[in-house]
Amino acid sequence: MSYKTERALASNSELKSLLEKVPDTYFDFVLGVMLTFVDDKAGQNKMISFLKTNPNANTDDVSEYENKLLFGY
Repeated sequence: MSYKTERALASNSELKSLLEKVPDTYFDFVLGVMLTFVDDKAGQNKMISFLKTNPNANTDDVSEYENKLLFGY
């Protein structure tokens, strides 16, 4: 595993755990979200809040929220 991958996955254990609980999750999805917010603590916290508020969210829902955080839509 590359340093960048290890760093991303270790950047926020709570976020990683919540992403792993998304019903249709898979490793690359978790890694992608973690890489997106690796240096963005505010983004991590917003995603954690979203996942806690929406425990039944699927990967499409999470990706849509991720795009909203990144691009405003």
